[in-house]
Amino acid sequence: MNDRFVRFSKRSDELSNFLLIFGALLFVAYFIAAISLAPGKMQVSKDLTQVFDCKKIASANLPLELNVEGQNCPSVTEQVVNLEAIIFDDVSYLKGTLRVWPAGEIGSALVNTGVAQRALAMSFDSLNETSWQIPAKQFIGSRTFEIPLNNTGAISRYPFDEYTGSWASFLEDFQSSKSLASTLTISDKPIYGWEMSVNQKALPNDLGSEKVVNLDGREAFEWQANRSGSIKLSFFLLIAVMILGTVSAVILTKSIFLRRRPPTLAALGWLATSLFAVLEIRNRFPGEPPLGISADLFVTYPVTITLLALILANTYFWINRDDWDMKNRPNDSPDF
Repeated sequence: MNDRFVRFSKRSDELSNFLLIFGALLFVAYFIAAISLAPGKMQVSKDLTQVFDCKKIASANLPLELNVEGQNCPSVTEQVVNLEAIIFDDVSYLKGTLRVWPAGEIGSALVNTGVAQRALAMSFDSLNETSWQIPAKQFIGSRTFEIPLNNTGAISRYPFDEYTGSWASFLEDFQSSKSLASTLTISDKPIYGWEMSVNQKALPNDLGSEKVVNLDGREAFEWQANRSGSIKLSFFLLIAVMILGTVSAVILTKSIFLRRRPPTLAALGWLATSLFAVLEIRNRFPGEPPLGISADLFVTYPVTITLLALILANTYFWINRDDWDMKNRPNDSPDF
């Protein structure tokens, strides 16, 4: 009996050393990845991030009617878009903000705003408000738009879900309904938790190369988004905690079943705590994905069922076995 106990102790020491080394390697790998991975990334073409420049636009091949005598800038209105967040709801969407900065005879741009010399009207893609009337000779505010996500069923593949979408707008004179030349600027500020790419769509009557001006007042862009590397890293770390905790619980229960360890209330309490910890870890998945994703089907639910079974098994051992006080028995006991 003593030889078997010695062999078991040796195997336990080897397993403890392995888990210690594995944990240290996991920590080092996580530390390196956490430093190298960005929480978000916004990839926007250079021409879209450049703010409207009067000198560069004026030198472009624009119609003469846009270069009004006495104006420092051509009559081109800049549409400024800032993409802010991806929201998952009954209808999932990309949230953004639209601002309008007029120039030339249309108006003048100020710091983060502008003033239009004539009333303007805009229409744009959105789930809610799709039109915007801009009064003359007043500070121009902003409008929030919501672009519905394509591939909304991709959430089941979290954190490898990907989404695409497009957005379009149209600017015109409110009174005459005449289209007004415009250009598009998109902020490259990243959205936390997402890696995004934005590309301008080519439209009829586009002019220019460095900064495209559309003579019909139409602007459009396409976008694609997927989870950032830091989100994926956090997800795998939480999954590893779930799996390693369950493996430890299985090893403990196996030792109790083989009578290498006694059933204890402490083990029962630890298993119950582990079960509630799994549920809390699931709620901590970054991005708050809904229940029922593939990770739940293949990890969360099996881990939960396994822990419940282990709790029932340990309860049975505690009630029906008489070796719960094994540590208080003398070494020469026949049942030791």
